[in-house]
Amino acid sequence: MEATAPSVTVKDASSGKGQGLFADADIKKGAFVAEYTGTKVDSKEADAMKSKYLFEIDDEWTIDAEHGGSVARYINHSCDPNTEAEIVDLPAPRPNTFFVYVIECENGAMYIGQTQNLLKRWNEHTTGRGAEYTSKYRPRGIVHSEEYSSREEAVAREKWLKTGFGRKWIKREIKAGRLPVRSTQTGARQAGGRIIISAIKKITEGEEITIDYGDEYFDEFIRPHGCRCGAKKHH
Repeated sequence: MEATAPSVTVKDASSGKGQGLFADADIKKGAFVAEYTGTKVDSKEADAMKSKYLFEIDDEWTIDAEHGGSVARYINHSCDPNTEAEIVDLPAPRPNTFFVYVIECENGAMYIGQTQNLLKRWNEHTTGRGAEYTSKYRPRGIVHSEEYSSREEAVAREKWLKTGFGRKWIKREIKAGRLPVRSTQTGARQAGGRIIISAIKKITEGEEITIDYGDEYFDEFIRPHGCRCGAKKHH
């Protein structure tokens, strides 16, 4: 099994479901699968949109992944899903606070950087403006971040994480489940929601990755045509 979440493939799903997202290797329970990214729109405006790729963060913001969203938008609904979504906030910028971050890209590689505004930098990466590498290999999510009180500390940590020893440490800690987004300072404010999708059961190689989008989505997009997810019990 890979040390990080394995790569995924978009391909035709079962009849009537269009395309879907499939695992290229076994994914263990609890592992990060992908991040649902796209354009952030006002939730009130989203209520009037016809897109089926809307994912609400909260009453204020919704993610529209119809155009330029991550591969997570290809995850089909299932009444017996193998993943679930969690809303995770990014820390807001603060004086004398510098972030080192690790992004997992769609090809499984890790992009490592440092910034004083993690939310702004993440938005740049997801829209293809952050770096040449992340514009070519779209970000799947921030798998780790750290905070430091000086630019010098952050730059030094970034340089070490980019070494062979640093990258091996990242992979080892992710595999062991010891690498959450962490902070070395207290009192961090939060700003901006991220939609993190993780496995709630083991997903075997070749299996379609699915999620339960909830009653509202089911009633609007699935019930009128009949659910084809294959579960024994439906909404």
